[in-house]
Amino acid sequence: MKPQHFLQYVYSDIERKYSDISRLAVIFPNRRSITYFNNIISKQTSKPIFGPYLSSVDDFVFDVLGFNKIDSLALFFEFYEEYKDVQNDEHNIENCLKWADTLLKDFEDIDKYLVDKNIFQSLLDFKKIDNWDLELKNKFLTNDYISFFENIEKLYTKLTSKLIKKKTVYSGLAQRILAEEPVLVKQWLKKQNLDNILFVGLAGMTYAEEHLIDYLKQEDLCQFYWNTDKYFFENKNQEAGFFARKYFKKWNQKSTELKNDFLGKKNINIIGADNLVGQAKLLGDLLEKTNFNEGQITKTAVVLSDENLLFPVLESIPKEIKDINVTLGMPLLSLPIISLFESLFSLYTNSIRKNNEVFFYYKNIFSLIENPHLNEILNIEDNTHLKNLESLIKKEKLNYVRSDDLLDIVNSKENIVFSYIFNSRNTEVDSFIEMIILLIDNINSRVEKKNEFEKIQRDCLNLVKENFILLRRISIEYNSSWNLNVLLLLFKKMIQTQKINFEGEPVRGLQIMGLLETRNLDFDQVYVLSVNEEKIPANKSKQLSFLPFELKKQYGIITFVESDAIYANHFFNLIKKPTQSYLLYDKDLNSDLKSFERSRFIEQILYEVSELESEITISEKNVSNKFNFQKSENKKIIKDSFILDSINKIFFYGISPSTLNLYFYDSYKFYLEKILKVEEDNDLEAVMRSDTIGNIMHDVLESLYKPHINKVLTKEDIDGILIKLADQIKVSLIKEYKIGAIDKGKNVLIYSAIQNMLARFLKNERDQILSGNKIKILSLEAEYKSKLYVEGLNQNIILKGKIDRVDTYNGMTRIIDYKSGNMQNYDLHLNDMVQIKEKPKSLQVLFYALIYSMNNKLSEMQSGIIPLKNSSSNFMNLNYNTDIINQSTLNDFSKTLSNIFCELLDPDVPLVD
Repeated sequence: MKPQHFLQYVYSDIERKYSDISRLAVIFPNRRSITYFNNIISKQTSKPIFGPYLSSVDDFVFDVLGFNKIDSLALFFEFYEEYKDVQNDEHNIENCLKWADTLLKDFEDIDKYLVDKNIFQSLLDFKKIDNWDLELKNKFLTNDYISFFENIEKLYTKLTSKLIKKKTVYSGLAQRILAEEPVLVKQWLKKQNLDNILFVGLAGMTYAEEHLIDYLKQEDLCQFYWNTDKYFFENKNQEAGFFARKYFKKWNQKSTELKNDFLGKKNINIIGADNLVGQAKLLGDLLEKTNFNEGQITKTAVVLSDENLLFPVLESIPKEIKDINVTLGMPLLSLPIISLFESLFSLYTNSIRKNNEVFFYYKNIFSLIENPHLNEILNIEDNTHLKNLESLIKKEKLNYVRSDDLLDIVNSKENIVFSYIFNSRNTEVDSFIEMIILLIDNINSRVEKKNEFEKIQRDCLNLVKENFILLRRISIEYNSSWNLNVLLLLFKKMIQTQKINFEGEPVRGLQIMGLLETRNLDFDQVYVLSVNEEKIPANKSKQLSFLPFELKKQYGIITFVESDAIYANHFFNLIKKPTQSYLLYDKDLNSDLKSFERSRFIEQILYEVSELESEITISEKNVSNKFNFQKSENKKIIKDSFILDSINKIFFYGISPSTLNLYFYDSYKFYLEKILKVEEDNDLEAVMRSDTIGNIMHDVLESLYKPHINKVLTKEDIDGILIKLADQIKVSLIKEYKIGAIDKGKNVLIYSAIQNMLARFLKNERDQILSGNKIKILSLEAEYKSKLYVEGLNQNIILKGKIDRVDTYNGMTRIIDYKSGNMQNYDLHLNDMVQIKEKPKSLQVLFYALIYSMNNKLSEMQSGIIPLKNSSSNFMNLNYNTDIINQSTLNDFSKTLSNIFCELLDPDVPLVD
């Protein structure tokens, strides 16, 4: 029998105990719990009823006070106004922006934990002792440093007084006000016609919250529903029971009703995978192997401890899963299009002004105009202006380019976007903001919202626009004279905290959420990703504070010890009921400096379960990321910003199958040739190389067949081509070498070999025609380009390739690549698309088929190779379950390419490993 879901139990118990639920206030730790609870109420009631007051703890506090919650940007400016007055330093906003959030977070904790103002004197004393040696070395520096800590109490007092007067405060201050005057809750209940408060599933409460509950318990105005487990509670070493043990003792709660769900029948699967992309792909495989019905998928959750996993996960979810609800939101900072605005800031913050003229640093220019999002917006097919610019910079050895010269080179008259991007007035904040708004309006006019990711992009752009409009208003309101560096810091501050929300059915379909959102929710299956140290539990080093650990302990402020217990509570509650839990972690400890070993919570599960009598089955295994196509060169090259920019540049100009195959076959050579641009020597060869022979044969066939394009070939056509063959080989050879270089030694034999191979091929083509087959050549050596939209990157990738020949053979379109080497059927036979990493010829012909189909709206064709060295020279076509390439094949290949491109731009996957 499956354990009853916690919120279902809570509602059933409330319905049983209370005759009029409309007179109850039910308080949850988060809003997500309320959504699920409302759904339970609607399912359990057959007629309309007056429901209880439902709220999260945070919203409840603000409702009772009748205050508004201040956002982080407004809070900073309120703080900065007081800072200027207290420190007498109105021109230091840039430095203030760098540390203000840390101090404001300390104020938040001081209020949440009801710490008195003595802590500020203790902090000052601590800093004086900590920096006594600095005073001996630099008295002036020490005076400034100590002066700051001397004024923190005054800053806190002035800021909080002003916020309270405006009735617009931060959460910690709101909690403190209510905890210090808890009778306000009693008065509020009376006004709302409410009798009682039920606290559901709270854990990790602040002292202010506990103090408020002390009062409510004393007044007999509240009851509790605890979301814990008997095993967690009774095992004193289990962090997941830390808060339950504390609260049960403090408020005389009975533990007899606690269930023993954790030790019940369940499977816990612990799987190591390579990097973020590897985990996402593994998740997709696991979901695909599970045959979900609609009811089961709704009871399944994917929990991400790293927001960077969201796009790779969305890309990997099987197409059979139609309903998906994403609740954690995508950080604005993480969306790829933000790179465009970062490039614009870099362009202008690194510019210099001389004699009223603006000069841009050449690297910033290239970073901007090669940005894939800008080029997608401008729909630039002709990159002549880029080549002209590159040529000018190299010729003149320019580090900086004058803005007017730049406008001429990039043809700003045709591309109006360039005219306002490279306007020298944009070094001023007002003009820069106006330029951003114009650019966003231009982009929005081109975004069609065809899919979810284009909608996200538009939402992102609109939010960025709103941010800049707000910054312009604040600048006027506070009479600020900012420079672009300040504007950049403010912009980063805004986008670090803002998120783009996805649309979906709140309680239907596969649920994708963060760990904090799972509080009070139960699922039958859960998949938790990035169960690594510094993710679960969170990174201690990110908990910046001016308050030393010793002071926090002394004054009862939360430290990483309690924070880890909160994570343990959420994590173990999440896995206590599901019959299947999958804990995925990054096993590649050396993938970069940010990687950490698997979470100690995993080690805890393994140790504790081995010591217990339970029905828990644990499996452990590692999997290799099948999309990691790198070869070991005894070198490790981590992708830095230069490498990632270079790969993005490849994607912008167009990636070819030969480039991809080089990456698979020899990633170090790929690094040298494609990233560092280290080229092989192009000395004249004494003996023709095999690739040169191939080029000559291609040129010969193109020249001989060109007059016959768009007509059905006849026997007479081939006879005529055979007559011209010898002369055309010589003409093609002259393009590559002087005649004297080909009539000596081995080159004479190679010349003869070319003639024999091509003659054999032409005679075979003639035999095919004589057998009644109709061959019509459509194109020769034609270059094709197309755009592949990669959802995991939220950008288009340019695919390019030169197709040797496209013809129709008895009406069937054939994409043909000539090869001068031997071929086997195995080279063009695929059972699984992942085999393309080992079969470069298969990748090449599939790649050509994809770009040709995109350009010609063709969904059925053959694609393959004519092996000129083989005795028969017959067309050998790709076989992927069938000889015909259809839309299903192209879709599979597109998805595989998308995964590869995501890997190429994943900083967690070394370029060379």
